[in-house]
Amino acid sequence: PKALVIRGDAFALPDIIKEYLDAPPAAIVSGLPLFNFPMARRIGLVDNAMAELAPGGSFIQFSYHFLPPVRREAGRFDLRGTRRVWWNVFPARVWVYTPLAVRNCS
Repeated sequence: PKALVIRGDAFALPDIIKEYLDAPPAAIVSGLPLFNFPMARRIGLVDNAMAELAPGGSFIQFSYHFLPPVRREAGRFDLRGTRRVWWNVFPARVWVYTPLAVRNCS
């Protein structure tokens, strides 16, 4: 009941969040066909999502591709994927990107 669904340009994520939300989102869900875009644009989208999320939040991406649209990169974010859902037409996966926890190095 507390979910807010916003339809908009995922590549304009920071502007959309500023316009519609008073606080960082707990989750961002995307069904955008990211493999249709250059890698630099995909990475930018995930980076923007990581910067906008509330602590403990996730960027959730649905994909029909076997590989993640943006691979895990050391030091940037964590990535988990579901098994392929064969009952879905076409078989799909869900990728969950989460910001890395800030470590206290003192």
